[in-house]
Amino acid sequence: MRRLLMLLYSCLQQEDPPFSSECLESVIQEYLDDLVRAITADEWELLFKVVENQRVTGEEECQILLRSMFVFEYRDKNGHWFGINPLLAETKKYANWINSNYRE
Repeated sequence: MRRLLMLLYSCLQQEDPPFSSECLESVIQEYLDDLVRAITADEWELLFKVVENQRVTGEEECQILLRSMFVFEYRDKNGHWFGINPLLAETKKYANWINSNYRE
């Protein structure tokens, strides 16, 4: 919720509502760029482990990935699991990793 409000505030700094799709795309891209710049090579490896296993192992690993909003915890009637931040799934690094690890 906090991130959503921050994105909304960024939109408000650019224009009045209703927001144009260009404004929304710009704000989301800026957030994504900031997020990607914050990820170290080791953290990318941890992220890829989360994608493979849908879980986070180790207290330190969990705190780094969750606090940084690199992964989210999801819950439904079947239990809970972890997944990569959907914005990070849009990156070239993630696409390259998927292509090299899940070729059919």
